[in-house]
Amino acid sequence: MKWHLVDLHVHTALSPCAGADMDPHGVVTAALEVGLDAIAITDHNSALNCEAVMCQAEPFDLIVWPGLEVETSEEVHVLCIFSSLEQAKDMSQQIGDTLLRRRSMARVLGEQLIYDCTNRVVGEEDNMLSTASGYSLEQVVDMTRALGGVSIPAHIERESFGLLGVLGFVPEGLGVTALEVSGGRNTDALRRMHAIGESIALVTSSDAHHRSEVGRQKTGVYCQRLDLESFRKACRGDDGHRLALVGVREGRN
Repeated sequence: MKWHLVDLHVHTALSPCAGADMDPHGVVTAALEVGLDAIAITDHNSALNCEAVMCQAEPFDLIVWPGLEVETSEEVHVLCIFSSLEQAKDMSQQIGDTLLRRRSMARVLGEQLIYDCTNRVVGEEDNMLSTASGYSLEQVVDMTRALGGVSIPAHIERESFGLLGVLGFVPEGLGVTALEVSGGRNTDALRRMHAIGESIALVTSSDAHHRSEVGRQKTGVYCQRLDLESFRKACRGDDGHRLALVGVREGRN
């Protein structure tokens, strides 16, 4: 078994808040430059660029997990990450069907570029992606689990779109795989303040919207073979698997 470095929260230029430098090739190049072993592509409410990033990573020793960052009806952001592109596309379709049609806002707030496997722009998502879906937090977690994925509430301590910032607490029995914390936080203090039990794993990731941000925060996964099931085991501490937060003030995890 050995340590692997993963960044579970990376956007592409499909997200209206991301820079134009976050094309699939650029994302993969940035991940390799900082020594990551795996990244998860988590654009807002859509998995449209996952395949393009996976194609760009094929020649290299980089795992790409397809996913999306879902905004729940409560306006909580949740990373929904899958082992297969088909699972991510299924989730993306279900979420997309509930989004309000706001084409004019999409053009005002930023381009939402769609790429093919050759890194060529083949279209633009007209509908605004940075908006709440029609599904609740519990529904998003259940949907992700039903498709075989993992759900991780994102940047939980942020006032906007964070689980603690919006709800003020972690709902009992929510059933998420882990909770994502941002950098610069003492995790022991965060656990005490919000009564987060040791049975819930904490991870950290970059929430990269620009190429220079990829891998600035990351999580170490100690396992034999890096895949989503090994990540689950590391979150639970099963069979010698474990996690380490990199680039954050780490408490016990």
